[in-house]
Amino acid sequence: MRRALLLTPDDWSFMDATSGDSLVVGNDYELFEMVKVVQVKSSDKDNKSPATISLSASGGYSGHEFVAFYLSNDYFLFRLVGSSGVPVVRQLPWFKEPQRKIVAMDFNPSARWLLCITADLTIVIIPIYFILVNVVVDTKKESREEGKAFQDANDNVSWMGRMFSRPTTPTKPGELGSLTDLTVIRAVAKATSSGVTGCCWWHSWTGADYAIISSNSGNLRIVDLQSHAVTRVSFQFTIEKMELIVDPEESFKYLLLETKSNGYHKLFLEVQVQKSYDTIVKSPTSPNFQPMPMNRFLRKTDTMLSKQYNRDSPFVGVLNMNSKRMELFDANLGKFPFYSYQIGCDRAVRFVHMTDECLFVGSNLDEQRFQIQVFSRLLCGNSTNKEADSSPILQTFLLPSGQIIHGNFRAFPNVHRPQSLNGFYCWSQDTLYEIKPKQSPEKMFFKLLASSRDDEAEIIGTAFKLDILHLYETAADERFAKQDYGRALALYYLSNIEVNKLVSLFLGINRMDIVITKLRGLLRRPQSMSASDQKRISQILLRCYIQRLLSTHVQGEIDQDLQEFLQTNTEYDTQEALSLCLRHGLIYYFLVIAHTKDIVERALTMARQEGTVLSLTQTEREYVRKNFLSDEIKACAYGTLVNSLDTKEQLKFYLDDPYTVGRHLNDIHQLLPFLDEETLIKLAGYFDPLSETMSKLFTFMVTGPRIQQKTATNDSAEVGREAYVELHITILLALQHLRQKQQRLCEGSSFTDFGFILKNQPKKSPDAKKVDSISVGPNHVLVLTWEGEVWSWGRNQHGQLGLGHREDQMSPCRVKKLHSTMIWFVCAGAEHSVAADEEGNIWTWGSSKRGQLGHGDTKSSLYPKKIMNFKIPDIIRILCGESMTVVHAKDGVYIWGDSYLGQGEATYTPFKISFDRSLMEVAQVACGYSHVAILSAQGEVSTFGNGAHGQLGHGDTKDRYNPELVSELLNKHISVISCGAYTTIAISELFNVYFWGTSNINTHPTPSTLDLTPRIIDSLRGKKIVNVVCGFSHAIAITDKGEVYQWGTFIEDTPRTLEGSGKKPKNSDTNSDEYSTDDTDDDGYIVVGQKKSPGSDQKSRSAPIIPTPVLAFTGKTIAQVECGDGFTVVLLENGTIYSWGSGKYGQLGHGSVGDLPTPTLVDLSKECENVKKKETEKKERKEIW
Repeated sequence: MRRALLLTPDDWSFMDATSGDSLVVGNDYELFEMVKVVQVKSSDKDNKSPATISLSASGGYSGHEFVAFYLSNDYFLFRLVGSSGVPVVRQLPWFKEPQRKIVAMDFNPSARWLLCITADLTIVIIPIYFILVNVVVDTKKESREEGKAFQDANDNVSWMGRMFSRPTTPTKPGELGSLTDLTVIRAVAKATSSGVTGCCWWHSWTGADYAIISSNSGNLRIVDLQSHAVTRVSFQFTIEKMELIVDPEESFKYLLLETKSNGYHKLFLEVQVQKSYDTIVKSPTSPNFQPMPMNRFLRKTDTMLSKQYNRDSPFVGVLNMNSKRMELFDANLGKFPFYSYQIGCDRAVRFVHMTDECLFVGSNLDEQRFQIQVFSRLLCGNSTNKEADSSPILQTFLLPSGQIIHGNFRAFPNVHRPQSLNGFYCWSQDTLYEIKPKQSPEKMFFKLLASSRDDEAEIIGTAFKLDILHLYETAADERFAKQDYGRALALYYLSNIEVNKLVSLFLGINRMDIVITKLRGLLRRPQSMSASDQKRISQILLRCYIQRLLSTHVQGEIDQDLQEFLQTNTEYDTQEALSLCLRHGLIYYFLVIAHTKDIVERALTMARQEGTVLSLTQTEREYVRKNFLSDEIKACAYGTLVNSLDTKEQLKFYLDDPYTVGRHLNDIHQLLPFLDEETLIKLAGYFDPLSETMSKLFTFMVTGPRIQQKTATNDSAEVGREAYVELHITILLALQHLRQKQQRLCEGSSFTDFGFILKNQPKKSPDAKKVDSISVGPNHVLVLTWEGEVWSWGRNQHGQLGLGHREDQMSPCRVKKLHSTMIWFVCAGAEHSVAADEEGNIWTWGSSKRGQLGHGDTKSSLYPKKIMNFKIPDIIRILCGESMTVVHAKDGVYIWGDSYLGQGEATYTPFKISFDRSLMEVAQVACGYSHVAILSAQGEVSTFGNGAHGQLGHGDTKDRYNPELVSELLNKHISVISCGAYTTIAISELFNVYFWGTSNINTHPTPSTLDLTPRIIDSLRGKKIVNVVCGFSHAIAITDKGEVYQWGTFIEDTPRTLEGSGKKPKNSDTNSDEYSTDDTDDDGYIVVGQKKSPGSDQKSRSAPIIPTPVLAFTGKTIAQVECGDGFTVVLLENGTIYSWGSGKYGQLGHGSVGDLPTPTLVDLSKECENVKKKETEKKERKEIW
């Protein structure tokens, strides 16, 4: 008898033993390799009909992988890979009689039993897993003997027994048959072998097992493998193939039927009805269990459907054979696809196999040649209906001539197979191949970098979502360790490395010149890089220059390279450059920047606010005299620069123009105690009312403009003649006191100083701490000062204050973890907080239950924690929702947490949103509790996220997983957007204010009705609203004249007024039918501007019809307004903060828990008393210890 032979492991290679052809691998990305797992040959070399594979079946799960082949020479070939990863391969003979040939077979779901259909429609169940286990397990003697018998191909009795000659007996309920022999079921009427087209093992959720047999006549037979009962299903078309589709939610199972000429059909086998299941066996005549044509896929020649898996969940892939576009639908084939891919294959596609990362596409080159191409799902993904020009092919496998692939199936992961990539199996007429990972994408990435193929490495990094920046930095560290400094520097540049680390590395080897030379060379080719890259390189070069200067600086010596860079480069960050120079005492270069950028006033103001005393050296004074205008020196920042000169030089600048000297009379007063006798005499002559200079000046004062000067209280006052006369007299008194002092010193007597001359002069010390910006969450507040410090107060149940504990704080507390970091942006979410520093690093703290902290997990943090290996350059604004974080940067929008993007799943690490062309230029981003609004540069609004309250404005309450234009606002030219908890507001260029969603801030008469589309707020027409801010239940609007309006409601335990009105509610016992500025309902909801009528529902939570003005800020310039849950915080232009409203958690920052009806100043000059007390106790405990 002719037997099938298997290649031994030593023979497994890329060479086909019969033809000598090799598997040709195209492209250089050798991520996968294609190996021959088993090859079928004939032991008889003279036989002209070698054994081939007739049928296949596969199944399993992670750690259990099973494949079975039925060969043309009536042998079975089995391959089992268990948890050990070692394959067990066995060949076993089958009956030679024609009526017993296998015509269809399938594994049960656990891949332990093999269902076989013979030519005479006899059902045979083979316990193949238990047989193979007995073969390989060496624990019992009888098992070894039995296994030996199974391996003996001539002993058919031990393997097949005499089941076909014995009468069939029903198995016990719940049993499938013997674990050591065949189980035979003759429940189906005999038919010819040509009538069977396939079979399927169906395990019902009710616990029953069925064999489903299809035929070319169209009829289906469903056989109960326990009771042997048969259910017939009539079907008029010839079935070529069927696949079992199982809903992962366990609500349905159906057969996907592929017919010969009538496309695809669905046949439901079981569906969930309430809490039980109904099956086709139980209700065969039910309309739910009749074959249903899939009208979208009736043309089989144009479409190919196949079962695919994504993250172990079943999907249905639909491939358009003409456009080569594959769409991935959920198991129930819903209306819209989840994913869409454009496959760049120019041949007729035979199959598509999808893994978590890749698409494997098989196609015929000609009748004898077959290829398999590997595509990245991410790179060939396409969200539009347009065909892609080409898809990046990562790898191509060319099979030997004559090897045509007939089928493919999954390769299940196990501990012995790399987890970063997944492969699959495929089989030809005589060979089983495995395409398996050869190396990880990270390793391939490093190989490409080693060959200086950076662009190709970027493709691999993008295709597999690698942490590219971290990998670049790792590769750079390796090159640096090998002293390949030039290549290391290029890779560090690609990694967006922190400048401090880069400088420290090269400074440590005393080779800062390498960095400087390399970066200067890059800047000489600006056309080869983007504007953002030029800015970043300029920033790095600036820091390198300063670091080199600090390490090699010689007193009095000027670094000409640095000076030239500061004067000629236009891309470095001026603010950071000024700050670095002040921080390191590089005053000369500070002055160079101020003069070159023409920002003398701004620079000197910055120095004054940081408390830096400009004590100029001789070189710095010479630079000031040579390059600065006199008016600049005198006027800037309250004389910060002129005060840095010596006394006589200051006086010279003040007196150089008689017509402006009046502005500096008080400054001259300050100098008098430090002048010598000769200078005082000249000065007295200058200000003599009878001198020619004063006569001309007095004449000019009659006809010319009025001159103003600062008073002792820093107010401006007009300068009259009496001021000059008073100064002249003061000079004479100073001269008299100086002479008396000199005389008494000669006589040895004491002398009283004339400090009375300096009374009532303006102070020149810097102002108190100034606030740069504020951010308000529902119940906590963050403040960013001009010095880059962060302060916080309010609710702290998740550590969102960043203070290292969870206790609420009623007074401002400095976030000391960020004290040494220059913070530029802050944002308060519902239960977390976010900050960004000057280098684009993101710091987060608080709750991370949905990944909103961006650290890749759901762990909360009581202290600010930097997101590692992630920077966002050129940040514009940070926003937070309830459980998500959004960063609007110059190069796009980044998001993480519960963002509703993609499939609506939470993302634990930041990623960049991909927009369509209409949103390529983002002007503004606003964030609600669980939705996001985006304003484009063209004035169009797009929204996505949770739409349950109509807050997306698309006319329904459906969620959106990608940004979608709000059609009602097209051509409205929106200029400002703002999001409340469940509402959105927009302002058009015509100052119309649009509202949609639901909240207590709804200004329409029927607030219980959702506003699903934008609607104009009529009560704000004509007020020229330029900005609006939404809170949880109220809103603030500001006009172009600085007027402030508020409307809405909020909850509290006792009646009070709404934020900032400053008026008390009317007595609740009074029933008045008149308008009330403030009123309170029975639930503690304050309703502003609402008219009460007899019999009205006092429980109504509708918002006011007429917004109420806030008069507390009349005449003051507001820089920023933020709204929380029932409270408001305002930042004035002078840097002071006011708050009012609900103070249940101390969120008003006034040191106590309680509400405030009127705006009240928040004092940042005092540290939080609780924090001070804890620090004192900690210090005492340390001393005791």
